Amino acid sequence: MTFRTGSIASLQNANLAKGESLLGRAHSMADERQIGCLEAVAVDESGRCWVLGWVKRSAGNAFGALMLDRWKHPCAMAIARFSRDDVPSDATGFIGLLHGEWQPEIDAKLVVMLLAVEGVPHLRSVGATLRRVDMRSIATILDAAGSTLQDGYYRELRSILIAPESWVPGLSKAARIDVRTGVDNIVAIPGVGCIIEGWLLAPGRTTTGFALRAGDTVAQADLRSSFRLARPDLLAAFPKAGGEVQDAGFVAFFPMRDTRALIEELTLKLYHGENAATNHRLADIPIQWLNRGAGEDVLLRCYPSLEHEAFFPALAASLKRARQSQQPPPVGWQIEPSERSLFIAVSGSQSDAYRVADQVMDVADLLEAGRIRVVLMAHEAVRSHVLPLFRDLEDGAQQGNSLFFLRAALGLRDVAVASTLTKADRLVVLREDARMTRTLVEQCVERLSGKDEGLAVIAAQDRPMRQDGPPGLFWTARSLTDFARSGADWAGLPDAPILGRVGRSALQQPRPPLLARLERTGAAS
Repeated sequence: MTFRTGSIASLQNANLAKGESLLGRAHSMADERQIGCLEAVAVDESGRCWVLGWVKRSAGNAFGALMLDRWKHPCAMAIARFSRDDVPSDATGFIGLLHGEWQPEIDAKLVVMLLAVEGVPHLRSVGATLRRVDMRSIATILDAAGSTLQDGYYRELRSILIAPESWVPGLSKAARIDVRTGVDNIVAIPGVGCIIEGWLLAPGRTTTGFALRAGDTVAQADLRSSFRLARPDLLAAFPKAGGEVQDAGFVAFFPMRDTRALIEELTLKLYHGENAATNHRLADIPIQWLNRGAGEDVLLRCYPSLEHEAFFPALAASLKRARQSQQPPPVGWQIEPSERSLFIAVSGSQSDAYRVADQVMDVADLLEAGRIRVVLMAHEAVRSHVLPLFRDLEDGAQQGNSLFFLRAALGLRDVAVASTLTKADRLVVLREDARMTRTLVEQCVERLSGKDEGLAVIAAQDRPMRQDGPPGLFWTARSLTDFARSGADWAGLPDAPILGRVGRSALQQPRPPLLARLERTGAAS
């Protein structure tokens, strides 16, 4: 706190005693004793009240007072004056900092402030209730006052509002700091924090750090993962910026355990040394939630060596939690035990559901001859169509089949769960676009009837079907389940749809770049 700010605090304490002296005394509320109006009030993050209105010069610039609403509240107020054309010639507009325990009530019908000055004049609220405004309104008026009359305690009130610990946005003029800034991307990592990519131009100033306020949550940037970079593209908009663009870009990581606060109002603070900061409201900037598949390109562009960043282990754990929470296990509508099973994926397309049903009926004799039961893995989007179709299949079958519903595209974990519930020993999985010809089903029956423990695994790239087998996944149920639970590849990571072709090949599932990083480091295992 500066000397002048400390002086106003001492002054306010002294004037508070004068306000207390008005308690227990009778006071006239005659109209001729009114010397101004209370037009609005704002409450800052520290609970301090800032009052807007107008008052005659005879009141002085600091005074004790008594606030009257439903009760009497002793207080003190120091004001900064500015010119207004809509008030009496012997009056000015003012911004006042109130000191005391009074807080504005939402439904207070009339607020009166008695001033502890000669004659005990008063100010009255305007309208049915005292209007509440946010601190941006205070900032706007204070900035405007800085270019006109600076009377009263303007400098002292300004120093309080622009202090580094303040979060009032829009005070760059009052802070005498010329700052232009913009945010390009905000990437949220649930339970970890967020990354902000943007730019700033502050001629003659050095920006030493960042902080972010989301609602009531405040996060300081982790300097280990925050840096500046060149932004030559800014010269098109700011041709006079010159060398300023060499480090005008910035990337900052803000640790934040409860990232739900990011849906609230966001304010970015730029620190300019130890005693100066500017606040910038981030409005209308969409947030990319990494656990929903957004923002990966931004993340990897900003952090090319992502796996070496301090927050990387927490990021990997966050994605693992997201995968486990967002990919619920398949729901078994009907489960029939079967040692040998043909798993058939049904997409969210209505036409695909009818196509699969027709094809299963066409090859039902081959399946029953091989004692192979069907396990339909259907997307829940076509549930209303699949249920009657499955009932028709059951009515014409000599053995019961199984039906599971999925929330997303079929993945290895879904197959592992369903194969465990159906007690399958050997299985074949046909992808969504596989056409079940009799030749194809004969090949499946042959695979399921064999004793080969080295069954083929999908390569996952969607290539033309080879001649030596159907497009699907072949495995023993036990080895498939062990693999899906091992964490070596799929466990804890988002499932990709089962695609692929037949062939004895190593598992080469294509991965988005971020997941490839996670797998290489083993951070999510």
